[in-house]
Amino acid sequence: MNDTHSSADAPRPATASVLDPALTLACHAIRLVAVAWIAWAVYAVVSVWSDPAPVARIYGQLLKLDLAGYSSTQHMASFAVLLVDLAISGLVVLLVWRLFGHFLAGRILDVAAVDEMRCLGWAGLAALLVDMAARPAVAAILSAHVESAGARFHVWGQPNDLLHIMMALFIVVVASVLRTGVAIADEHRQIV
Repeated sequence: MNDTHSSADAPRPATASVLDPALTLACHAIRLVAVAWIAWAVYAVVSVWSDPAPVARIYGQLLKLDLAGYSSTQHMASFAVLLVDLAISGLVVLLVWRLFGHFLAGRILDVAAVDEMRCLGWAGLAALLVDMAARPAVAAILSAHVESAGARFHVWGQPNDLLHIMMALFIVVVASVLRTGVAIADEHRQIV
């Protein structure tokens, strides 16, 4: 008997990945890099903030102020602001992990994956906005004991902030477009 089906047409086992091996590797790598990034960020913050002296030196140079003698309350309050900032960044990492988990499970163009992608974009935007607000908040808290420091602070924008805003919104828009595509595909499947 002559088989007219190629091996590509053969049904895949339920556990087989629908992704190309290179894409599978890339998905795993992105997940691991996201975890490594947040671990590195937490380590960097905790290692610097474990001692008030380097904090006074680093922020003093940045703000061009003498921060010697800032209180432990100022130290803990500014550290708490950074922990909130890191927590929201941790949410971004969780959503990256989950989104690429959908891809690895073969759920590429389904509602759950697309909704996860949209949440990731909004969380990325929120993380950036919190980070931008945390910069002057930490500076204001650390310099609260310095008389001339009060009028110096505003939101510190950096050119990369615009890039990150654009990328977060790009993810939201692409997810919205894909969501529309998934809805159209579902509608067509119901017709056929």
